[in-house]
Amino acid sequence: MSIVISKHSNETRISLLGEKFLPRDVECWQTAMGNISVEPVSVSIYDARVLPAVIMADLLRITNKRNHFQVKVKVVHRILSGYLARIGIPHSLIEVKNVKISKSLNCKAICLGGSAGSLDSIVAIIEQLPQTTVPVFVVQHIPEDTPNYLPSILRSKTSLTVKDAEDEEKVVDSTVYIAPPAKQMRVVKGKIVLTDEPPAYFARPSIDILFESLGVEYKSGLIAVLLSGYNNDGTHCLKLLQQLKSKMIIQDPIECLEKDLLVNAINTGNYNYIFPLPEVVSYVARHAALQNKLFTEKQMVTFLGEINDKYGYDFREYSYESLSRLINKEMADKRLSNFADLRQMVLEDYNHFESLFLEFSVNVTSFFRNPEVYKVVRKNIVSYLASYPHIKIWCAGCSTGEEPYSLAILLKEEGLLEKSQIYATDINPFVVEQARNGYFSQTSLDKAEENYKNAGGKLSFGHFSTTFDGAVQIDPDLAKHILFFQHSLLSQGVLNQFNLIFCRNVLIYFQKSLQDKVFDLFSNSLIRNGFLVLGEAETIGNHHAFSVYDKQLKIYRHNA
Repeated sequence: MSIVISKHSNETRISLLGEKFLPRDVECWQTAMGNISVEPVSVSIYDARVLPAVIMADLLRITNKRNHFQVKVKVVHRILSGYLARIGIPHSLIEVKNVKISKSLNCKAICLGGSAGSLDSIVAIIEQLPQTTVPVFVVQHIPEDTPNYLPSILRSKTSLTVKDAEDEEKVVDSTVYIAPPAKQMRVVKGKIVLTDEPPAYFARPSIDILFESLGVEYKSGLIAVLLSGYNNDGTHCLKLLQQLKSKMIIQDPIECLEKDLLVNAINTGNYNYIFPLPEVVSYVARHAALQNKLFTEKQMVTFLGEINDKYGYDFREYSYESLSRLINKEMADKRLSNFADLRQMVLEDYNHFESLFLEFSVNVTSFFRNPEVYKVVRKNIVSYLASYPHIKIWCAGCSTGEEPYSLAILLKEEGLLEKSQIYATDINPFVVEQARNGYFSQTSLDKAEENYKNAGGKLSFGHFSTTFDGAVQIDPDLAKHILFFQHSLLSQGVLNQFNLIFCRNVLIYFQKSLQDKVFDLFSNSLIRNGFLVLGEAETIGNHHAFSVYDKQLKIYRHNA
């Protein structure tokens, strides 16, 4: 992970780039935290979908109102946003606020304009474009007597057609047009017009001239992006673009060495967004990918049926509106503009199905959920567990970790935790990381306390947790006996031989054929007379390896 610290006016800006927080990043993060004083602070998190405990602890501290810091936290990924919201860390979701697809925006063309220092930004944007259904125009200030290598550079970065614009050429979709040197370029009535007229604002090609013609041509369907450079070419047309309701994006000058052009553009006040480059890339890629009606409801129903037939997950009763939104997001993330491509990828490659499943997955759990189950475990099963020198328990589908922590508390009270090992697994790698951190919302504390008491708790839930800075942290000593890791019941096999398996409210999403395979996995994973606990809406059916121990609470015993 790269941690960038910068100053802008009286604000400290901390940007986290990259998905994984490595040990070497600790010192850099601590330096960033050391820079925080009473002045405003902005923390922007671009790539990470989950954060380690060390960052979570500091975010809780600096966003707590009692500490008087003026802190704004911004994140890109909704997975991380959901986590922070659950813990109670105030933040804004960049993706929702600024990058979501607006019904009023029907993108018809994209134009990137820049001068000195803009090459890397242009390459980054084009490289991340999907197989877009719109034309893309690029205008960059280059000396007229210098060869233009931009087309060849971009061809190596994208599968889109990239070409030097030609006079009287008809504009077609899925093509990147490069404004040639020593020419002024316009688009008029669907055709490119190149002229030898003199420089405008000391530039030929001029950003202003191309932006203005595209605004007139595409009006509200134009996304214009102004990148780094000097002088002010590209700023004079901005008022007209705003009147035509084109979307004007300005790269944040704080990250650019050549920033005069951007500052001059911002000073006009005629723009929609000021984005750092990662947000520019995300915004342009999303709007470029989602212009056509990608699939009909009938196609989606067919697709969901195919997923059910192949993988045993039945989403056909889910809200089509919600699933359409999630499928659109998955296509944008994979830079796909063709629904058929996504369908083929998902049905032919389990990894792509799993990626889509993570979008569909819902993680709902709580501490000591269904406390009657824990009461029976405490009363009737603990004595069985105590008879073994080493106790092994598997929480399959552990979600955000409340269940394995609840079991650890129960074992602690019964004097069995020191000789116990709890395996906590989930198909969703992000909730596994959240669970490992051990942070939960303070609002869940009252319900946790109530469930704990109803489960036969001997002390109080607060005895096993610490409340601070608006959140609850589970005692780290409990976590020492829990192994959190990703595991799929669909594709991965036996982990160990267990005395007790909890798998609650997971199998309800499986077809019977797949349920039977999972029961076979559990049968091979349980020692003889070991216990299996299912969710309240689940049943073992007629599987020969198990007998009913408590029919009402869905507790079964392995007899194979």
